[in-house]
Amino acid sequence: MPRHRVRVEDRKRSVRACEACRLSRKRCDSRLPCSSCSRKGIGASCVYGDRAKASPSNRMDSSRDREGLQINHDARSENAPQPLITQNARMLLTSKGEKVYVGKTAAISMLQFLRNVLRRFAGPSAFTESRRSNTMLEATLRSTSHRPIDFVDNLSVSERTEFIHYYKVASNGFLNLLTGGILSQLNSERILESEFENASSKDDIIAAYLVIAIGAHCRGNGDKDVKTSSNYFAEAQRLGFQDMLLNPSLSMVRNFLLMAFYMFCACRRNTGLLYLGVASRAATILGLHLPELNATLPTDIRTVRVQIWKSLRVLDLICNSLLGRPSGTQDIQPEAQEAKAEEFLKKLRDWAQGLPPALRQLLTRHNDGYVEDNHQQAAIGNIHVACNYYFGVMLVTRQFLISEAITWLQQRQANRGGQEKSFGLSPSDVKAQELARVCTDAATFLVQMCHDAGTSDFLLGNMCILQ
Repeated sequence: MPRHRVRVEDRKRSVRACEACRLSRKRCDSRLPCSSCSRKGIGASCVYGDRAKASPSNRMDSSRDREGLQINHDARSENAPQPLITQNARMLLTSKGEKVYVGKTAAISMLQFLRNVLRRFAGPSAFTESRRSNTMLEATLRSTSHRPIDFVDNLSVSERTEFIHYYKVASNGFLNLLTGGILSQLNSERILESEFENASSKDDIIAAYLVIAIGAHCRGNGDKDVKTSSNYFAEAQRLGFQDMLLNPSLSMVRNFLLMAFYMFCACRRNTGLLYLGVASRAATILGLHLPELNATLPTDIRTVRVQIWKSLRVLDLICNSLLGRPSGTQDIQPEAQEAKAEEFLKKLRDWAQGLPPALRQLLTRHNDGYVEDNHQQAAIGNIHVACNYYFGVMLVTRQFLISEAITWLQQRQANRGGQEKSFGLSPSDVKAQELARVCTDAATFLVQMCHDAGTSDFLLGNMCILQ
């Protein structure tokens, strides 16, 4: 006689187990981290999968609802199913076990979506059952807690000039923030903090330290550059955090933009977006988003405001899009329709066609393989601009590629089951297929361009946003 089903509240075992306990078939207490992983010293890797017991008849449906794979069979036509797919946002674990939000347009969400699709149509594999799929990988930083006495600015002018060059190369196409005050500090024999004449000179010194930190990190020449980068960033952070929220200013927005860019270089995306959020709020308070306000200001002030606002908008849109998070400077949620997608693609094409010839310049080399510094900087900037274009095209059209892929998998599954059907295509279906091909073409061009740039051996050791 079968045993009666035990109610959840009467169970003595936990309802769920972490991946490590499940695979080793050990009892788990469902905590985060669980006691078993804590005893083994692997608490940081204690994660819980999305598995749930279900009967064979409804296991696929429950898994599909849980992972956000929702298909509407009436969206195409009466005969042919067109999948209307909803990718749900995800919560990932940091190295400290804290859950953080990652939107559905993020690459890691797309990767998990592919795992779910492949698990459904091809069965479980090492790729679909990855234990690290719920963890957000970020690099470990050196400690930035320094006393003032720990820091000494002992770089020579030549070393500082080289770091400025690497900063310009790495940030080209994203940031346009250097002013005469910052450059004068960078070109001096030594940057003396004790000689602050006013708040403006202090802000310029902070920016100078951040430029050096970014340049050293992007050059990436061993432990010496890592130490230099960490020390200069720590000192800039210490100075920048003194009374940082009492008086929002243009310099504050600029310096927090530089801090955010440094964190992206260091593969600390969540921290970078925190700095970016402070910069976005300060920019809104200062009215940098209002063209009518800028028009009333003197030319030199207007130029600085526009440069800082454009740099903020570019970095904010790109970095938040990469993680699928809402922009701090814009609230627009485009609809997933063919007409809307074509409208966005037309805007992208018009934007690309309006680019000046300098942004279409190709990489050239001397006979000995040497690439001039100025040309390297321009070429990397052009690559950044082109990547933004291709990435934008992919974001607009990726939903149609997913829709076509799911439809193809469904048809193939039906054919294997002996249910051969021929589906007619409506004009809307043909347009969706065209947009799906646009997505694959954009991805191909982006990968090919990055591959060519990498094999040309003129990229920096750390191409943070490109990576």
